[in-house]
Amino acid sequence: MSKEILISKLQALITGSASVSDEAIRKEFTKQNTKVKFEYAVLKEDDIKKGLHPTVEELKAYYDSHQKNYANSVPEKRKIKYAMLDTGKFRAECR
Repeated sequence: MSKEILISKLQALITGSASVSDEAIRKEFTKQNTKVKFEYAVLKEDDIKKGLHPTVEELKAYYDSHQKNYANSVPEKRKIKYAMLDTGKFRAECR
């Protein structure tokens, strides 16, 4: 019983003096509740070599047909890292 009383007093001492600012709470809430949209594409070397050179009209047509995707968009900031792998060489070394 004495240990429980001691633990209870220690908890009261620690939590009684703790304070958190509204800004800190807001930052933590935003951090925990921010959702990320993630899209990716897998490109093959042959596709890249062909070259993708859409015309202004093609870009406009794409944008017009996908405007709903941009309606409520929030400017996104991203950091990205990527790696290129030579799958042929990788497969050869794994054998």
